[in-house]
Amino acid sequence: LDGETRRDTAYSYYVVPFVRDNSAGASSAPVRVRVTPPPLPPVLRVLPAPTEIRLEFVAPAPGEGSLAGYNVYRSAKDEPMPYLPLNKEPLADTFYVDSGLDRKVAYRYVVRAVVRMPWGGIAESGASNEGQGVLEEWEYR
Repeated sequence: LDGETRRDTAYSYYVVPFVRDNSAGASSAPVRVRVTPPPLPPVLRVLPAPTEIRLEFVAPAPGEGSLAGYNVYRSAKDEPMPYLPLNKEPLADTFYVDSGLDRKVAYRYVVRAVVRMPWGGIAESGASNEGQGVLEEWEYR
């Protein structure tokens, strides 16, 4: 993490590997990035049901770039939120249905907007409000 960057400034980074004898290997191709403020986070609503938990979310229009979709993150109540989203690709829809869950387990959710920036990079917003859901109890009659 480079903590000494300035907003609206472009930076180039590359990696140089070292081998056991401390000699440098071939460096990677440079990667150019621009520091921009993150997009605004979405607003999340969690709707538990007997067999699934439905998430509904909406994000404000990004100040720069275009909305590419959403990433959904889930953890059990007392666990930290994971770094990787549940979805493999950003979701185009403004809802997500989570199924195959354990009963009586409280699940926590956050959603992040994914924005394609004008120069081609991808930015992820901050986390939405945190929502919690537990599969509703239902009984056979």
